[in-house]
Amino acid sequence: MYQVMFSTPPLMLMKYDGGDFNDLVEYVKNLSYSNGTNGVQSNVPSNNRYILGDKIFVNLKTFIKDCIEDYARDILLSDQELKITQSWINKTQTGAIHTLHYHPNSVLSGVFYFNNHSSPIEFISDRKDQFSIGKYNNEFTNNSYTVPAQESVLIIFPSYIFHRVNVNDNVETRYSMSFNTFPAYGMGFEDSMSYVKVS
Repeated sequence: MYQVMFSTPPLMLMKYDGGDFNDLVEYVKNLSYSNGTNGVQSNVPSNNRYILGDKIFVNLKTFIKDCIEDYARDILLSDQELKITQSWINKTQTGAIHTLHYHPNSVLSGVFYFNNHSSPIEFISDRKDQFSIGKYNNEFTNNSYTVPAQESVLIIFPSYIFHRVNVNDNVETRYSMSFNTFPAYGMGFEDSMSYVKVS
């Protein structure tokens, strides 16, 4: 008999079926974007770092909030409300990358795709295998996991997981939205003397 000891919380993948999707795509293509790349040919974020506050995203924001609530309830076993803190659009042009990173000061993060693209997101495990003896990897032995960029698909994941996007070798620019979350009113529990009031 096998028993699972520890596990990285899973990814949530959900498809957005809003009738406004094509309008959202045109909107993100016409936004103003940052110019700084820190000396690296990297993706550039939108100048607006609270993009889900724009009126055009009202339906998508509702969808994302519902998915966050489902993940918190089903995976984290929490009824605490997680509010979206910052949200922004990523523009990754031909030859650019999105360097390895994680999202501090956040519980759950997410990515939403505005177009199909050949550059997937890659999640990196922090496990350190001493030896490589298996012929194939599986969910117990993977050191990384990739998910294709598919239009109108939302991915939610724990913010501490490192992730990146390798070089965009496609002629098409890759557009995605990222966001972070944090407890709306507090975290922890008074009975266990771990409660922290947020607002």
